[in-house]
Amino acid sequence: MHAGITIFILSSLFLTWRDRRVRRLLLIGLGSYIVMRVWSAIFFIAEMLAFQRVPLDSAASQELSARVSSWTYWTWFREPLDIISFVCFLLALFWLKRDHN
Repeated sequence: MHAGITIFILSSLFLTWRDRRVRRLLLIGLGSYIVMRVWSAIFFIAEMLAFQRVPLDSAASQELSARVSSWTYWTWFREPLDIISFVCFLLALFWLKRDHN
């Protein structure tokens, strides 16, 4: 899914490069998306894989509870990056459509 999103963003940039306003919005959205993906790869995915190795029938340790709490806490800061990307891509589409009418 993320490979498809990246291909579409890069294709959109290529196809609209001459439109400075659209290009700026797409680059901001792409930057936010890249930060979110790198952060996910470094922290979130590694932790999620570690959580999957915990046996389901084991009692929750204090260390595990702290890691889950940390993961949940930092997720709240990752979501705005998704929102920034989404809004930038929608605004780029809006300005592209408006410029062609």
